[in-house]
Amino acid sequence: MKKLLMIILIALLCGGCGVQELDNGPTMIETVPTMQATTVPTEVAALTEDPIETEADYTISVSAGSHCRMYTDSETGEYLDYYLFVPENAVKNMPLIVFLHGDGEVGNVDVLENFGLMSSAREIYGNEFPFIAISPSTREYSWINGMIPSTLKGLIDEIVSECEIDIEHIIITGHSRGAIGTWHMVSTYGDFFSAAVPVSGDSEGMLDYDHLTAVPIWAVAGSHDVYYLDNMKVLVNMITQAGGDAKLTILEGRYHGETSTKAYTEEMFEWMCAQ
Repeated sequence: MKKLLMIILIALLCGGCGVQELDNGPTMIETVPTMQATTVPTEVAALTEDPIETEADYTISVSAGSHCRMYTDSETGEYLDYYLFVPENAVKNMPLIVFLHGDGEVGNVDVLENFGLMSSAREIYGNEFPFIAISPSTREYSWINGMIPSTLKGLIDEIVSECEIDIEHIIITGHSRGAIGTWHMVSTYGDFFSAAVPVSGDSEGMLDYDHLTAVPIWAVAGSHDVYYLDNMKVLVNMITQAGGDAKLTILEGRYHGETSTKAYTEEMFEWMCAQ
């Protein structure tokens, strides 16, 4: 009797636990709470895509070709005539090369359209070359007197802005009197310039060697340019001894006037643009 009561009690207890009697024994059936569907707000998010680059992202506003212009300093009234050379392949962030002429071209801006650096560049590259260039014209036999250096600096700044020049690649070079101006512009403004190429011209007056040692300098002279050659050797040696990066190339058999174009080889242009 006790056994029968025990069996009935167990059966009643198991029935309350949800046990079903199956052929192969009891199986637990768990009741899992049904989760209500959560409504997720649908938002159409704008996909962030890389902007499509257009021709306008690269081109500059100045048309290709040679442009004869005048720059006037708004504060001093000083001015410089100059030629701006824009290649057909001009884009934003190109290097800028500034070429300073010698005594033979003083006050005659017209001759600068195809003189010196630009004459060589056209011969090597045609109308597509890897830089933009300017050839300013001085009206006196100096690039270092009075307000000339600051006016020249203002002109360079204006072209850098207008043509969207790479400010890390501004090169200055010059022949004869222009080489003297090159030494002094680097001595005055230091690493504003990325490289300097004085051709057949030494220095007049004192130079700031702290500024000169901050800029790579490649000087060039003809072997028959005896008036300047020895002094240029001294300048290069002094800059080197002060810790600067300077070298001198002597063009064998060349006279003073010849170096205004012969100095500017494809190797030289590549070096200038790479500094």
